[in-house]
Amino acid sequence: MKKKNNNKVYLALSGGRDSAIAGLILIKKGYRVTGIYFKPHKYTHEKKALQIAKKLGIPFQVWDFSKEFKNKKKKKF
Repeated sequence: MKKKNNNKVYLALSGGRDSAIAGLILIKKGYRVTGIYFKPHKYTHEKKALQIAKKLGIPFQVWDFSKEFKNKKKKKF
């Protein structure tokens, strides 16, 4: 049974099973879930994360950090 809950959460979706299952659990607990994909560079698993969000029926956003990541990489961690 799906509980009702007014809390909204952002879920980091990697495109893998763990984040998909976490999303399913949150939805079943009644949370309003939005899937977020952190894009560190142009070669990513963004499509897989989007597919998971669609299957879960949740909104999906991409937070593109590729410029910041590239700048950090040049400076060496």
